[in-house]
Amino acid sequence: KCVTYFLFGAGSRVCACGDHLYAPCSQILRCVLCVLVRPAHRSRFSPGETVTVTCEERYWIGRTRTRSVETTCNEDGQWSVRPVCQEVTCIRPQDRLLSRWEASWRDETKKLGDTVRYTCISGYRRKDGVTRATCTRDGWEPNPLCEEIKCRRQQFNNADITGKIQAEYRYNDRVQYNCRRGYEGSFTLTCREDGWHRSNECTEIPPCGIPPALEDGDTKTAIKEHYSHNETIEYMCQSHYIMEGEPYKTCLYGEWTGHMRCLRPCIVNEDEMRQHNITLKSSGTKYLVHDEIIEFRCTRGLSTGTVAMRQRCNSGVLVLPTCRE
Repeated sequence: KCVTYFLFGAGSRVCACGDHLYAPCSQILRCVLCVLVRPAHRSRFSPGETVTVTCEERYWIGRTRTRSVETTCNEDGQWSVRPVCQEVTCIRPQDRLLSRWEASWRDETKKLGDTVRYTCISGYRRKDGVTRATCTRDGWEPNPLCEEIKCRRQQFNNADITGKIQAEYRYNDRVQYNCRRGYEGSFTLTCREDGWHRSNECTEIPPCGIPPALEDGDTKTAIKEHYSHNETIEYMCQSHYIMEGEPYKTCLYGEWTGHMRCLRPCIVNEDEMRQHNITLKSSGTKYLVHDEIIEFRCTRGLSTGTVAMRQRCNSGVLVLPTCRE
C-alpha cells in the first residue's frame, strides 16, 4: 500500500512509502510512488515533475480505465491523477435488448477475460454470431451485444416484389413475390434470425415453338423460334379471303391454342356462264367473298328452275343456274 504523505511530529513533514520513512521534506513537499514508473529507479518526485505509471496486464488506473497514464506532482504533494492500479472488472450490462444473462446476482462482477452466455430479445440476435460475451478492457465484447435482425432485399430473375420495395426488411417482415411471364405461381419470403425463409418457388412453364402455318394466310409479324406462355400471335388471310374464327393463336403450357381458317372467294368464270346461257344480272366484280350473294339472268331462253338464279358463295364454291330455249 502506498501512502502519499503524512505529518510526523508537530510542524514537520516526512514522506513515506510502505513502512519506509524518508527524511523531512523541509520547504519542498515531495511525492512518493510505489508502482512501476518512468523514469525508473525513483520513488520521490518534486512538484512539477511528470511520470508515466503503468499497471500490470490485468489492472488499470481506476480513474482513466487505462493501463498507463501520465501524472504530475502538484504543489500540495498530491498527484494530478491518483496512481492506483485496480483490477479490470466488468459488471452486468444494463442492456434492454438482453433477454437472458447467465450469471447469478452473487457473481455479477466479472474479471478480465471472463465470459458469460447470453441471449437477445425477439427481433435481435447476438452480434457476430457469438454465444458468449467477453469481459475486456473496453467493456463487454462484442459491442453492442445485440443487433437488430435485418434481411437485405432479395432479387430473382423470375419474380418481382408486389407492394412496397425496401432495401432492408426487419424481423418477421413478409415480402410477396409474383412470378414473371414464362413462370406461374407466387411465393413469400419471411425475414428470420438466420435470414430469409421461402414458402414456395416459381414453376417454369414450357414455351411453344414455331406457330403452325395457316392455309391461304400468314402471320402479321415475323415468326420467332420460341414463344412464352400466354404469348399470342396474330394471323391474316390473303386478299378476298375471309377469316373464320378469331385471328389469334395463344401459347398455353407449351401448346398453341386457337382455331381459324381462311374461306376462299368465288370467281365468276365467263366461259362457264356462257355454257349455262347466263350472265350477271347487274355489272359488278367477278370476285365474291365467302357468303356473298350474286344474281344471274338468262342470256336466252328460260331458267330450268332446278337451281335458283340467286346464289351464295360458299368458301370458293358457287353453283350456277342453267337457262334453255
